[in-house]
Amino acid sequence: MTDMEKLVEQSNIRSILKDSLADLLKLPSDTRPSADGLVQALATSLLAKANISSSSTSADSSVDARVRELMAAPPAPRPSAKKITQLLKTPEVTRRTDVVATLGPASFSRAVLDKLIDAGVNVLRLNCSHRRDGQFEALIPAIRASAKAAGRKVRILLDLQGPKFRVSEVEGGCVELVEGSTIEFALQDGDEKTTAKRIVLFRTIEQTAMVTHLEAGHTLLINDGYMRIKVTERVSKTCVKCKVVIGGKLKSRKGVNAPEMHIKCAALTKKDRADAVSMLTGFVKEIDYVALSFVQCKQDIQDFIDVMDKLNIAAADRPGIIPKIEKPVSLRNIRGILSLCAGLMVARGDLGVELGLHKLPFAQKMLIRICNSQKKYCIVATQMLESMASESVPTRAEVSDVANAIMDGAQAVMLSAESAVGKNPAGTVRYMAKIALEIEQTQSLLDCVGNATCGQDLLTDLLCAGSRV
Repeated sequence: MTDMEKLVEQSNIRSILKDSLADLLKLPSDTRPSADGLVQALATSLLAKANISSSSTSADSSVDARVRELMAAPPAPRPSAKKITQLLKTPEVTRRTDVVATLGPASFSRAVLDKLIDAGVNVLRLNCSHRRDGQFEALIPAIRASAKAAGRKVRILLDLQGPKFRVSEVEGGCVELVEGSTIEFALQDGDEKTTAKRIVLFRTIEQTAMVTHLEAGHTLLINDGYMRIKVTERVSKTCVKCKVVIGGKLKSRKGVNAPEMHIKCAALTKKDRADAVSMLTGFVKEIDYVALSFVQCKQDIQDFIDVMDKLNIAAADRPGIIPKIEKPVSLRNIRGILSLCAGLMVARGDLGVELGLHKLPFAQKMLIRICNSQKKYCIVATQMLESMASESVPTRAEVSDVANAIMDGAQAVMLSAESAVGKNPAGTVRYMAKIALEIEQTQSLLDCVGNATCGQDLLTDLLCAGSRV
């Protein structure tokens, strides 16, 4: 390791870099250094403030002489501008933003767990929607063993499934909903299948609550909003008539959303309670967070607290509760919900469908700000690096999406299919961590843009130093 590298590693880089940049930005634009000049100026400042001794110089050598010696060295031993720029950045171990990765078939093995932890994952999500008996019970010890071997602290988030609203099996596998036509929307009779004239839902507690409380004027969104129907009249307690507003091909078990309703059912289903009791009984001290799906109000949180009370779980051992904000009604009740929670998840899938995609960015920013104002943990989720489930690099839009969530103040950004079934889970984690680190190190510099005492030339030089252009 060169003297310059030792210098950078031992220095209080963040504070020195900030002070040095502030001084340089006060210079008139025509006297500001180039990118290489900037690096040399920062190196000088670091040497002066760190006061690191070197065996190659005498004890009474001046800092200026040492800088000249370093910069006059042959190109091979002297770090390049790109290398020094990289060294000046805060080491990744100090990254503030958490990367949450969902485990799945592509990442269940110990070998991949090791790679995820090495790549910088902070929280591993266990999705109970796909839980099989004994699967998570084997995974948790493997996670702890892998983290211990790497000398890393990795938290575990147990994500309960929550109520599901889906159409039944479709006759022939697919039917066409014709725009402008009238159809029925009802609870299933026996083994009835959905047809082009009648959409039926299984008779679960939650789906019964939805169908029996529908009113004329309510909108129903099917398959993530790709199809839309509107209730026109009630036929019976378990059936309503609807007009097809936006048609399309409907396949089996596609999701149904009722954005205008506070569906009168609990967030915890029978399956959720069973999953919670099973996992908390055996691994309560290993689970750091529990995410609750379909939370609509404060009582939904209290219901889960009641489950922990019945299990006699000590306050110090209880996992933090993370409600997934998925419905407009939960936005109206957000302060009451948060009062009982450690934070929240901006679950942009269903929330985007129910609220409208065009309103999602504002809702996300609002939820992040509310969390920050109350010092709560905020996770932003859904399609953050979706393309990396099959590609080796993300899209520009995805990178900006992750970056903007962090700049807005999110404490964590989450991967779903990318790490659960993607082709390179560890590579995706590493890329997300890279985005987070870059934003954390450079965001404060944006305050200088437009400042009357400094232009953006120096910032541009710093940004482009070591780039491909």
